[in-house]
This record gives sequence, structure tokens and C-alpha cells, in this order.
Amino acid sequence: MAKVTRFHRNLQMNIGLIVGVILVIYVLFHLFSYVTKKHVAIYQVNSGTISTSKHYEALALRSESLVQAEADGQIYHFKANEAQVGSDSIVYSLDQSGDIQQLFTQAQLNTSALNETEQRQIVNSLSDYVRTKDDNRFYKVYDFKNQLEANLYDSLQQTVFETYKSQINEAKQRNTFHTYQAPSPGLLVYATDGDEGLNLDNFTRESFDTSKLDYKDLKNVSSVKAGDPVYKLISSEQWKMLVEVDDEMASQITSSSNVQLVFDKDQRSAWAAASVIEKYGRKYLVLSLDDSMERYADLRFVGVTLNLDRASGLKIPLSAITKQSFYKIPKSYFFKGGNSNDLGLLRKKGNGSEFIVPTIFAEDEEDYFINADQLKESDILIKQNSSESWQVNSKSEELTGVYQVNKGFAEFKPIEVQFQNKEFAVVSSTTSYGLVLYDRIALNSSQVKEGDMVQ
Repeated sequence: MAKVTRFHRNLQMNIGLIVGVILVIYVLFHLFSYVTKKHVAIYQVNSGTISTSKHYEALALRSESLVQAEADGQIYHFKANEAQVGSDSIVYSLDQSGDIQQLFTQAQLNTSALNETEQRQIVNSLSDYVRTKDDNRFYKVYDFKNQLEANLYDSLQQTVFETYKSQINEAKQRNTFHTYQAPSPGLLVYATDGDEGLNLDNFTRESFDTSKLDYKDLKNVSSVKAGDPVYKLISSEQWKMLVEVDDEMASQITSSSNVQLVFDKDQRSAWAAASVIEKYGRKYLVLSLDDSMERYADLRFVGVTLNLDRASGLKIPLSAITKQSFYKIPKSYFFKGGNSNDLGLLRKKGNGSEFIVPTIFAEDEEDYFINADQLKESDILIKQNSSESWQVNSKSEELTGVYQVNKGFAEFKPIEVQFQNKEFAVVSSTTSYGLVLYDRIALNSSQVKEGDMVQ
């Protein structure tokens, strides 16, 4: 009988099958990770600046007086509106016959009334303005307009007095023509609103009612009676603005506060000394300025925006901010143990103990602040190489912070809010265990909790 020898068949590994299995496991793992991870909006932390601002219609208080006509007659103004005048400046004239008034009116309409030198000066002024104008500083148009108008009035006054010198002298002899100088240096305003003389001592709550203003234009008046107002004279550059404020706003103002404000009229800014007074059971913010008065001299109510606070740092949305409970554990109970280089604690367990590594949120000189979810109130901690023990305080405290997601899971980071408005907060960049520039955080803290996997 023939002997049959049986050979063992070598096992051949199917490399393609193995690779396929590995790929399936890889895909399933990432699919599982994707499904189990929370999909939350992420915000990258950047440096930034925020400020709070409030808008008011402020009541202007100035050193104002009304100058009244000393006689009847047709009136002619020799100065431009909002022009600066000295005590020897001729401001207006009164003509009982109307003859001189007619001559002045004709001269005002006649451009040739200006001599060649005066005309050249005006042309040069226009050329200089066009050459140096800045489209981003449009308010300078008003400054130029007012200056040009004041120069024209001064030139016309000089011209008409020289041209009609004999007629003027004859009218003065007949006592039918008179000129009047400013009683003191100041700024002319050819308008009145009935609130001249208003100050911090005599203002009332009704002073803020714009409907009660009795505005009158004095520039386009052709004739006056004795005692009629002919112009308003503001004798000081120092002025105040007054607004009613709530308790929160009043609490932000100290005795040494200086506030930056922006005027609605021309978007120019200025600094004002700020103080708070109480009257009629209400609080009023007083803004005192030493400049800018002439630009808003024609306004009783001045629109201003106050830039109250400004801070720079790490800028984050308020929606990212949350609270996290923590326990304060003495640093003397922490040590490096087990298979980790991280600081941990020895917690009593039955008749023995176990080494745990809690999450440290922050620290002070004596304690570490650790996640309250990782300990129980009744836990007893044992000091290494000692018989001392410490029971976890039954009352946890709270830290303000955000959830950082740099590592793919939510990790609480404490923050120190330096300033905030309705949407954002500026936080310190030097907080221990806190945020640093370009950290990624959960945009909405209500969607995650400590330790959540985040996609």
C-alpha cells in the first residue's frame, strides 16, 4: 500500500482584506466621534477695544446777555453772525430817515464796493482753502465760511464809511443816524430763544422742554423799536452743558472725571470736566468746557455723544461667558503621584485611598481652585506622608470664565472682565490658567459643559 504523505498548507495572509478592515474601523471611529461630539460655533479670541457711549440733547448754559436797541429806526448790521467783537467795534446802526440805510444796502449788493486789495485777499483765501481742504474734515467748511463772512462784513464796513463819509456826517448832524458799539468784548449771535441768563442756579425741569423755546431771528429784521433786542452777546469762552442722568450713569462720574464727547453738528470731539448735581430730586450731569463754544453758539440744545469708558485686551462675546462651581483646596494637599506628572490629591476610599488628578481652574497664595464636579462634599483628602486630613467644604464657590476648545473638548478657563458693553467684554490676558491670544472658545456657553467633546 502506497504511503501518503500529507503536507500542511501554509496560511497566506490577505493583505487587501486587512487593509480594508483597518479602513472600516478608522471610518467607524471617526463617524462615532463625529456623532458623539457636540457641534458648536467656535470663536477665536483676538485683541480688541470696546467703549460705551451715550447720546444726549444737552442744555447749553453760557454767559449771555441781550443788547437792546437804544432808539427807533432802520437797522443795519456791520458784523457777521457769530463774529468776535471788541468793546470798540461798531456792531449796528440806526437810521430814522432811511437815506443812509439805502446807501448801505446798495453798497452791500455792489461787489465793486470792495477795493482791489480786498477782492484779492478774498480770492487768495478761497484758493488757499481749495488747496488745503480735507474731505474727511468737512466741518472746516463751516469754519472757513464763518471766517470769510466776517472778513467781508469788516471790509464792507470800512468801505461804506469811507465812500459815504460826508452823507453819514450830515445825517449825524441832523440826529437821524447813529452807530452803536458792543458794550464789551464777546461773540455776536443774531438770534434769541428766551433762555438767555439761564444758569445752574435758576434752571428748572421745564428748561429741558424744547417746545417752550421762543426762538426769534434778529438778523433779517429791517427796523426796530427802542428796547427791542438787536443781538445776543456771549462774553466768555467757558460754558456748560446740562443733561439729566440716571443713578447708573451718575455713579460712573467722580469728582475728577473728564469725559470725551463728540458733537452731532460737525462730529468734532472735545474734552469736558464732568460732575453731578442733584436738584428737584433728580440727578444732572454738568459738562464744563473751556473751548468749542463759538461753533454751537446758535444752539440751546446741543446733540452730543459721550464716550464714557474705553478698555483694551482680549475681546470675547458675552454669549461665551459662563459660571463654573469650584472648591478651594489647600495647596499643601497636592503632590505629583501615580503615573502622572500632574498635581493630584489623595482621597480616602474605604479603608484605603486613591490618587486623583482634578482639573485646576485657578489659584491664590494658599489654595487651588478645582472643578466642583470632581469631588463630593463628604470627600476626605489625606495629606501625603502625614496623618492630617481635610474634608471638602460643603459650600462651593463660582468662577466666571469660558469654555476653551483648543484640544477638541470643552475646558473651563477663568477670566477677569475689565470692561463690557451689551455685546462684548474685554478680559485680561494675564489671568493664571486663563485665556491667551488666538484661543478657540465656545461661542455659546449654554451649549456645552466641562469635558464635552466638541467638533
